[in-house]
Amino acid sequence: ARALALSAKGDRRRLLSELDMATLYAGDALEVTEEHVAAIRTRDAEDLMFGVVEALGMRDAPLALQRIEETLLFAENAQAVAGRLTALLLRQLKLLIQASELSDRGYLPRDLKALPADIAAELPAEAGILGMAWKARDLFAAAARWRSDELIEAVGLLCEADLANKGGDEGSVDVLTNLKVLVVRLCRRGPATATR
Repeated sequence: ARALALSAKGDRRRLLSELDMATLYAGDALEVTEEHVAAIRTRDAEDLMFGVVEALGMRDAPLALQRIEETLLFAENAQAVAGRLTALLLRQLKLLIQASELSDRGYLPRDLKALPADIAAELPAEAGILGMAWKARDLFAAAARWRSDELIEAVGLLCEADLANKGGDEGSVDVLTNLKVLVVRLCRRGPATATR
């Protein structure tokens, strides 16, 4: 039910349509599962871009590249995808940096709801991890795959790709090539264990 509601995004007609499709897809099954909903769910470029960001956070280059290709099936143009994806990825990197810093100080995801006032004051009010406490476990897990210096380097690589996409600095005139190179560069060390 939750997956269907999220998919419908507040549109009752879309919800009914998604429910009908899921029921038909489930066929003779005794219940409609989340897997059924995922299989028929109407996707849009925005949904898929969040998937790209999550794959990059986990340093899964093949999945991130696949999701970029899927995103383009639903997008008007590559430049719009590049711009939106850059903004989403920068936000994610900021969240991972915060999770990494908190983890280095010994805090766990469950501690976000009761951080000491001085620690909470150090965190940004906008795009801060405290506003994403519901996703803290995932953010801390993703942050464990990066060393602090790699996260800082990732922000620089993202800025370089964004500048290249806007016609400056080195890079391709093809924004998709710049995005794919960025993905490979961000993930080049591959998934790591939590060895910070």
